[in-house]
Amino acid sequence: MKFVLFDFDGTIANSLDRIEQVINQLADKHGFKRLEQDSLDELRSLTIAERCKRMGLPLYKLPSLVLEFNSLYRQDMSGMQPYAGMKELFGELKTAGYRLAVLSSNSEPAIRTFLAAHGMETDIDHVYCTKSLFGKHKKLRQFQKDLSLTAADLIYVGDEQRDIEACRKAKVRMIAVTWGIDKPELLEAGRPDKLAVTPSDIPRYLQEFGFAPA
Repeated sequence: MKFVLFDFDGTIANSLDRIEQVINQLADKHGFKRLEQDSLDELRSLTIAERCKRMGLPLYKLPSLVLEFNSLYRQDMSGMQPYAGMKELFGELKTAGYRLAVLSSNSEPAIRTFLAAHGMETDIDHVYCTKSLFGKHKKLRQFQKDLSLTAADLIYVGDEQRDIEACRKAKVRMIAVTWGIDKPELLEAGRPDKLAVTPSDIPRYLQEFGFAPA
């Protein structure tokens, strides 16, 4: 089996507005700087540590704030839409014989509800989630172990530099996408295996990898 694993927020779901809304709720509550539209693009070019410094958010507070963020974020995802071309990409990959999965730091119920609302749930074979902001490499290894796969049987598709780092630790090839949270220059600095500008780039990259479904 050959699996293409997708990140959820920023890769499948256009969640930037919702992320900004929740971060500003937390900023008002905890006293760090709000996200403003004129600074948002700049922050998307920075690493997570650099963003925290710019916003006056101590790194030691990040783990507890991530938990609070996730709780607030999942309360209302109804306004989010898939990125253009993602539904069609799923259909194309499934028709070609690939197995598809989601590996995300969001929650499985929230992900499945979103996918079902947009007619995409039947394309996804598995949903794996991690509570840790930097724990995806462990879930990638667990995914391999649970399904008796090797790293060569997987390609991960994500939109953040931390996704690139997780794939490097797990020795999984990675396609970074430019339409999500991190800007292209930040992704390029992380040296992903491929950089996709549109969803239609992904099937071509799978061919270039020689990643053919069994």
